Amino acid sequence: MGKNNKEEENTVPLTEHFNELRKRLVISAIAVILASIVTFMYVDIIREIITDPVKEHLIFGRLAEAFMTNIKIAILSGCLLAFPVILYQAWSFVLPGLKRSERKFILLFVLSSLIFFSTGVSFAFFVIIPISINFFLGFATEDLQPFLFFGDYVSYVSGIVFAFGLVFQLPIVVFILAKLGIVSSAFLKRSRIYAMVIIFITAATITPPDVFSQVLMALPMMLLYEISILAAKMVGK
Repeated sequence: MGKNNKEEENTVPLTEHFNELRKRLVISAIAVILASIVTFMYVDIIREIITDPVKEHLIFGRLAEAFMTNIKIAILSGCLLAFPVILYQAWSFVLPGLKRSERKFILLFVLSSLIFFSTGVSFAFFVIIPISINFFLGFATEDLQPFLFFGDYVSYVSGIVFAFGLVFQLPIVVFILAKLGIVSSAFLKRSRIYAMVIIFITAATITPPDVFSQVLMALPMMLLYEISILAAKMVGK
C-alpha cells in the first residue's frame, strides 16, 4: 500500500501538468480557428498586401493551388491575429516554474514577447523580404523572365516571417532561463563562439536553401544574442 501511495504522489503532478498543457493547447487552437475565420473574410485584402512586390510575376500551376493557398493565408494570418492569446497560454503554462512573487509579471512577459514578436515580423516583412526579393529578381534578363508559383511564394514569405518572429523571442527566453539559474551572462559570453556556429546552423535550417537568406537571418540573431547577454546581466544584478 505504501508503495502504491508513493507512486500516486509521483504520477499525479505529472498528470496535472499534462491536463494543464492540454487545456492551454485547446484554448490556443480555438483562438486560431476563430481568428482564421475572421481573416478568411478579408483574405483578398491580405493576399494583395503579401503579393504586392511580385504580383506581376505570380502564377498558379495546379487547379486547386489558388484556393488552397488562400486558405493557407487565412490560417497563417489567423495565427498572427491569435498570437497574443497563444503567448498568454504559453507563459501561463511556463511561469509557474518561477517563484510565486514573480508570477504576477505574466502580463509583462506576454507584452514583452508580443513586442519582440511583432518587431521580428515587421522586420522580416518590411526589410528582409523586399531585400531578398529584389536580390533574386535581379537575376532576370530579357531571355530569362521570373514566374513564381503562388503557393511557393506564400510559403517563402510565411516561413521567413514566422522564423523572425520566433527568433526575436530569444532575449525573453534567455531572461527566463537566467531567472531559473540555468544560464548566466558570464556563461553566454564564454559561449559566444559556439553560439555563432549554432546561429548559422539554425539560420540554414529555418530559411530557404540559399546563402543570402541565411546571412540575413543570422545577422539579427547575432544582435539578439548580444541583447540576451544584457538581459541575463540584468537578472544577475
